[in-house]
Amino acid sequence: MRGTSGEAEFIAHSIGCDILEAQKTSPRWDAFSRYVQHVTYQTTTRQRLGFGFKELLSPAFKLFVSSAIESDLGWKMAMLPVGSRTQNKDDYQVVCAFHQLECQVAVFDKTSGDQNDADFDIAITNRRDYGGDYFSITSNLSSADHIIAVRRLIHAITSK
Repeated sequence: MRGTSGEAEFIAHSIGCDILEAQKTSPRWDAFSRYVQHVTYQTTTRQRLGFGFKELLSPAFKLFVSSAIESDLGWKMAMLPVGSRTQNKDDYQVVCAFHQLECQVAVFDKTSGDQNDADFDIAITNRRDYGGDYFSITSNLSSADHIIAVRRLIHAITSK
């Protein structure tokens, strides 16, 4: 669900009441809410950061991309069209376009052993933005916490 934290709570409430009503029980939220473990948010922000996706990578990884993937390894990974007019490497150019950096966040309850997973993703969501400086940043945070996270990300990246 995309929207504000209040909207996520409203949808959780509506779904809970629909389940209770389908079971022919009282559609009261207070009767159902104790079974709701947590409400997950997904907030997305589209930001222009002023630099390309590769700038998020370490110098060592950028060197690997340019010296290995965009040269011989990229050529070996390439799926040339069936009946391609040539197998000559000079007729092609290998370009590595980054489109997503996905962080899987796991929170473990040391007492119960339960685990909750969440995502924090930085992605190019529009093909026209490949090689550009627009990113979509998506998290499982409420809107207010998402804004804080985006500000921290921008500060961390731009204060090098």
